[in-house]
Amino acid sequence: VTTAGPRSLIFRGAITGVDTSKEGLQFYEVVPVALVVAGTQMATGHRTMDTRLYFEGELIDAATNKPVIKVVRQGEGKDLNNESTPMAFENIKQVIDDMATDATMFDVNKK
Repeated sequence: VTTAGPRSLIFRGAITGVDTSKEGLQFYEVVPVALVVAGTQMATGHRTMDTRLYFEGELIDAATNKPVIKVVRQGEGKDLNNESTPMAFENIKQVIDDMATDATMFDVNKK
C-alpha cells in the first residue's frame, strides 16, 4: 500500500527488550532441605533461567498522524536450563507468534 485510505491505521511496533533472570523459589522449595538445594543452585549458576520478551506497539490514525492506542506487553518464553545456556530464537519464538496473533485479532470495538 502506498497511500492510506479513509479510516486507515498505521501499525508501528518493536521488540524493545529480551532478558533472562533466575527462576524464583517454588512453593515446595521452602522446606529447609529444598531451600538449601535451591540456594546452592542459584549460587553456582545451575538454577533454571526465565526468559522474557518486551514489546511496544501503537496504532496511528493515518489521516491525523495521531496515536489511537499504545500498548506495552511482556511475554515469557521457554526456560533455559541454567545461566550458561545461550538464549536462542527458539526460546522466544512462541511469544513472538502469540503477540502477532493478538495484534491481528485486536478489535477496537470490544471493551
